[in-house]
Amino acid sequence: NGEDGNGEVEAKVKAEVANLCARFPIYPNL
Repeated sequence: NGEDGNGEVEAKVKAEVANLCARFPIYPNL
């Protein structure tokens, strides 16, 4: 994997992290 598609990957990861934080508010500052 190169730089192509990193934006999409980061968006997916951020969305998953946001969902996890919403379910488990351990890191409220994120």
